[in-house]
Amino acid sequence: MHRFLPSMFVASLLLAQAPMVSAQNATSSQDGASSGIPTLPAVGGTGSLNCFDYYSFGSVSADLQPTVGQSVPGATLTFKGEVVSKNPYPLLNGTLYVKIFKRNETTFAEGDGNPVVDQFIVKDNITLAANGKLPVSYEWKIPVNTEGGEYYAAYFFTTSNRYNLMGLSFTDDVVGNQAPFKITNEVDTKIAKLSKISTTLNGRDHHFAAFPLHFAAGDNVKVETIIVNTSDRSKTVPLQFTQYAWDAMSKDNLRHTKTELVTLAPGETKNVSYVVQPQRESVVYIVAVTQDLEVKSILNIRYVRDGIEETRINFPGVSAFPLGKDTETTLFACAHAVNSSLVPGNTLTLALTDREGKVVYEYRYEGDISGNMSGFGEKFTPASNINYALLTATLERNGVIVEQVKTEYDCAVIDQNSCLPEEGVGGVFDWLKNNAVVAVLSVVILLLIAAIIIFLLKRRRHRGGGSSPMTTPIT
Repeated sequence: MHRFLPSMFVASLLLAQAPMVSAQNATSSQDGASSGIPTLPAVGGTGSLNCFDYYSFGSVSADLQPTVGQSVPGATLTFKGEVVSKNPYPLLNGTLYVKIFKRNETTFAEGDGNPVVDQFIVKDNITLAANGKLPVSYEWKIPVNTEGGEYYAAYFFTTSNRYNLMGLSFTDDVVGNQAPFKITNEVDTKIAKLSKISTTLNGRDHHFAAFPLHFAAGDNVKVETIIVNTSDRSKTVPLQFTQYAWDAMSKDNLRHTKTELVTLAPGETKNVSYVVQPQRESVVYIVAVTQDLEVKSILNIRYVRDGIEETRINFPGVSAFPLGKDTETTLFACAHAVNSSLVPGNTLTLALTDREGKVVYEYRYEGDISGNMSGFGEKFTPASNINYALLTATLERNGVIVEQVKTEYDCAVIDQNSCLPEEGVGGVFDWLKNNAVVAVLSVVILLLIAAIIIFLLKRRRHRGGGSSPMTTPIT
């Protein structure tokens, strides 16, 4: 059994707002909805579209299981499976992320989920065609001093290192598919590690499977937790706090890093702390990591700063690609205000351009963006088949660009078989480029035909230009 949070809880985690909702238990879903989370509700808001007609949280699954169900420290565990999209449009710039958890009934019962012992990117730059799938495998080397017990890998999927389609990477509880395994260690390993049930923010209990705490924008916040040395000998371990805005999926979100060494006597419990550094953004995300030999201990801490107006794009795209001539298509984006019921002064632009930068279609919205997930965009009908388009989604607030993401749609990269015939010379060249084998054979055939024609012309010219026999008139 593993926990999931109801859909409104997921929505509020995305939006960093809303009241508390109790977590519940559900069995693992192997068909893509990760931890049993249904599609987010259509809660309305600003904009002209229903966001959830186009964006579906949990629409990507990653059923990557270990090739063996039990292993030992020092061995390499191989995971294999598929990443599958249930979206009717392509997904580009995808990233598959994993967290390795160790099951622990104590931390789970305290509302903190299970301890995280590793987290990393499995694969990035993923392209998934509409309703497409991709085989994926990766290896995880089990640290030599790993404690025996039950573990599981939990998966997350984002696009452009921003948009969540499976799990929420900044939580330890809203996850995608899980892959359980056991580690057997005949030695009773004793390590130094961070405690997941002893974290406070300015003295207030922080829980890792609950809504984030809120503080005033001007508050100085101090994170405090403890490191426990469970062994009977002294240990010196590194401790690093890394501060991000929103989440840790993009290096652009990095704001500050602090590293130190912590020395612990046998059996000692030591308090450690981090003073959060100033940042403009409303959501603070801190990753605390310590490592004893090869074993990591990780805390992912997140809280909200009230009183800061901020808006974000949740997901931009086109409802289908390639774009068919005279076929209606929707250019769309979901967006929301962070920690506010309504934020004014926004400009959201969705621009589709061709290879030469010529605008194929553009949508522009100016006005308020609400705290509810809102859908923006409109339908349009291309005048010709389009196999390549660059989507630039730009969000401005009070004339300042706060977010801009570019997504390159190219049928030759996404799915060559999906390419549509194009008109004109450009279309011919695109077709030749997308059908390289046929193009090469066509060139060879044309060259052979040209050689035959030249040969026949030369032969005819040779026959016509030679000396003719002398004729004698008849008398």
